[in-house]
Amino acid sequence: MSEQDAIFADRLNAALGGKVDIPVDDAPPQEAAKPDADPVVEKPDEPQAKQPDAPIVTDKDRAIALGWNPDKDAYEGKTGKEWVSAGTFLRQREMADEISRSHRSEKQLRKELEQLRKQVNQDLGEIRNERNQRQLNDLQAQIRQAAADQDYDKLDELVAKRDGIVAPKPEAEPEPDADSTYDESPERVAEVAKDWKAENAWFDKSPAAVRDEAIAIEQRYTRANPGCSVADSLAFVKYEMERRHPELRAYSSSLRKPDATPRSAERPAAKGYTPSQLTGLARTLYDRLDKQGIFKTEAQRTAYLKEAIEAGA
Repeated sequence: MSEQDAIFADRLNAALGGKVDIPVDDAPPQEAAKPDADPVVEKPDEPQAKQPDAPIVTDKDRAIALGWNPDKDAYEGKTGKEWVSAGTFLRQREMADEISRSHRSEKQLRKELEQLRKQVNQDLGEIRNERNQRQLNDLQAQIRQAAADQDYDKLDELVAKRDGIVAPKPEAEPEPDADSTYDESPERVAEVAKDWKAENAWFDKSPAAVRDEAIAIEQRYTRANPGCSVADSLAFVKYEMERRHPELRAYSSSLRKPDATPRSAERPAAKGYTPSQLTGLARTLYDRLDKQGIFKTEAQRTAYLKEAIEAGA
């Protein structure tokens, strides 16, 4: 309502002696209620169906489900153990379950620790074997040079160093089968082996890896040559081991002694070695090795002939 309308209303009221309401134009008109509208009738709430109460599980029910016997006399008469109440039974069961879980967890932890320990030991073993193998290879080269120079003091020193190193364990050889046994009596085999070890002192003085290698060579030879004699087998072991490890010849009884003849003095001409100089078993063994293609070069053939001839001299 504007100010002028208010003044006009006051004057009109004063003239008529009463109050007159002036309608306001901007007030929204009220809608008249429709006479034909249906009255809203509120429906009363329908009663809901009553839900059945959940069954109450007691300690006794839980204990029976876990194997507890409520009959004290029957339990004690059957098991001979003291009967306990349902609550005590449940507490003991929970404690036993907790102990079982703890044991399983501990067992798994020990298993993981053992796997870790094995892995660490394997890694350390590989590192140690690699280091030892490098040292052995270096010493083998020095030993070969000392043997070639016939420097026996240096040779003994190097061999002692080599024996102090633990060589990497070689791959396991397959077990010898029945065909690899000798036809000779055990006494004869022991006698020949004793004499062979006396002539080849390197076998007892070498580290385990060298001895294992010699034994593997003997086993392979007997499998490849069924019915061979122990003397043939050990002769091949000597040849093959000295071919692989020339430094072992330093232990051989047939090794040349240091030549004390001055270089300025006249020396006899070198001897020649031929298969015709071999006799008996030595010739038979040579022919067999030659047939098998063991001698790859003339130098190897000559070295073998020289060793065999001088040993039989």
